[in-house]
Amino acid sequence: MDLLSTSLSKAVARFQFHRRSGLASSTALGPVLFVGLIALGLYFGSRLEDGAESAGFTRIETNRMLLEYGEILQTASGEVRTEWIDPRWEELLSDRMAAVADFEADDSVGIAQVMAGLGELAFIEELGEPRVLWPDGLEVPLRIHRPIACIAWQDSYFAVAVDWSLGTPRGVILEGPWYTLPNVGTRYLPVIDRLEEVPQSVWLEQRAQLDALSIADSMWTHLDDSDYARLGRIVIDARRARETSVDEPGTRIELEGHRVVLFGRSPAQDAPGALPVADKWRSIQIGLKDLENGIDWESLDVRWDHPQRVLRGSDE
Repeated sequence: MDLLSTSLSKAVARFQFHRRSGLASSTALGPVLFVGLIALGLYFGSRLEDGAESAGFTRIETNRMLLEYGEILQTASGEVRTEWIDPRWEELLSDRMAAVADFEADDSVGIAQVMAGLGELAFIEELGEPRVLWPDGLEVPLRIHRPIACIAWQDSYFAVAVDWSLGTPRGVILEGPWYTLPNVGTRYLPVIDRLEEVPQSVWLEQRAQLDALSIADSMWTHLDDSDYARLGRIVIDARRARETSVDEPGTRIELEGHRVVLFGRSPAQDAPGALPVADKWRSIQIGLKDLENGIDWESLDVRWDHPQRVLRGSDE
């Protein structure tokens, strides 16, 4: 499958439990101060080691947590973008860790409970090896999912990312409902499905959902912010992507203003001879610029080398 994992720029974060009140209140002061205080704790850690246990400083208090963001999403111009991180995730992370009882720094059971608690959070993509920061800290590297699409359920939206933990792609529903269409910076997340029932799990594994998700993923590679602004809010309907033929347009991308793009197969399909997805998005870019220039089309078929459009009010 050609879901483009490279476009899922990995967010690297780490959190630390620490007893010292100065660290516990420093998150709002930014990553630079956080790194400095971590270094200070490590520097004095060796000097405190001998008396730490007798002084009661070897206990990790799980309600004191810091989250530091490392390499998030760096653009070609060097700009670092973090707007796709839902601020509610840090609160969920803090609450979940606070539910773990305090434990001694050398207690492997306590560390295992921390890792199990982290594993319950869908927005965490991957966990690294935990590291005890003597005498009273614990550091766990983690990678955070980046949302690329969303699903609709009743009056809410839920962001969706691609999960590769099993070696093959599947969609993962991320925590936190949105009551308006969610966006990442200036980019609205495309809707890839509208669920009729309460999801039974966080996983999206239906073929049509994965086909739509692969199209949403390819958007991040081939479109820039200005293209997204022109595109606006969209729905990707890939239920017939696998049935694409000369007469069957396959995937439909529904735009505002009662416009539709006929996209054909998804990038997830192995279809020899199919038009490359980059060419399809290039045709869409041209079509969006045509709209700005007053060429009012209502249908754009990008399955061909020469895209076909139907103008508003045409008899075609």
